[in-house]
Amino acid sequence: MKAFPSFLPVLKKLEAGVKTKEGLLHSKLKKAIRVDERNLEIFIGKKRVFSMKIFLGRPPYYFPWSELFTVDPSFFGTDAEKKLIKLFSKSGPGTRMFIEYGHDEKTQYALLHGVPPAATRMGNVFFKSGFTWFKDWYFPEGFYEGDIKLQAEVPIDAIAKKRQLLESKVTLEKFLKNKLAKKYLDEANLARKLLDD
Repeated sequence: MKAFPSFLPVLKKLEAGVKTKEGLLHSKLKKAIRVDERNLEIFIGKKRVFSMKIFLGRPPYYFPWSELFTVDPSFFGTDAEKKLIKLFSKSGPGTRMFIEYGHDEKTQYALLHGVPPAATRMGNVFFKSGFTWFKDWYFPEGFYEGDIKLQAEVPIDAIAKKRQLLESKVTLEKFLKNKLAKKYLDEANLARKLLDD
């Protein structure tokens, strides 16, 4: 593999601070047990908005991933959320993110009722940032994974991207033909916009 994602630039930017409409998005490093992990508390200004665990990966076998948990509901739908996801998406092919959505009611109810991830509020932010594969961890396994979360991944290469975009197209078209689209109008509009792009 030619490219392997790196979160080190993201860590540096979060340490320095990222300007958002809501204020400066910045991190405080906490102690981690393993050398290839980073535990962070993320703030907007002085307000803590979530905790984050970052696994730096072990090239070429284990890809890095990041997980946001204990997320303050005020973070969802903000410029800060969009900028953070976009920042991680630029880490390279194979980038993986997990975000707990238990306090994002709009995303939670849509996923619970079968709306495709890319058409949900959170999934759409991921998709527009270059993440094209999703997994809804509604039933965590073993109780160690935390709350319900949405996993999103940047495609590993052009072949994977083409396949994942085609799968998304089929899934979104199927959703729009379903009566569920009449109940979830905002999500149906997001699906139509994605199909038009």
